[in-house]
Amino acid sequence: MADFYQEYKPFRNFLQQFGLQESLVNVWRYSLLVMDKISIATEIHSRHPSGFDPRSVLHAWELGHSVPRARVERCTIGPRSLRNWNDLAKTVNHLRHLDGVAFMRQRRKA
Repeated sequence: MADFYQEYKPFRNFLQQFGLQESLVNVWRYSLLVMDKISIATEIHSRHPSGFDPRSVLHAWELGHSVPRARVERCTIGPRSLRNWNDLAKTVNHLRHLDGVAFMRQRRKA
């Protein structure tokens, strides 16, 4: 377990740079897009690369994991935002990395 914490710690530190309320609103907006195909606000969509469709890379489970993490590892106002494509991509990549680490450790135990 201590080894997994060392993998999780950079993600925790990264998430502490996001504001709580804004993160929850943005995760909710992306969830509506991914799960219900409801368009997201143009102020979010306009910050993504041209022609980019977030549905092509985001999955509901990743957004679901972002919510409790944003709630636990948060500050009131932060310099990072999930409206920014680079910050969103880093968050998703962190989650995917941790998922891979957990999967490989579980596999070794089996």
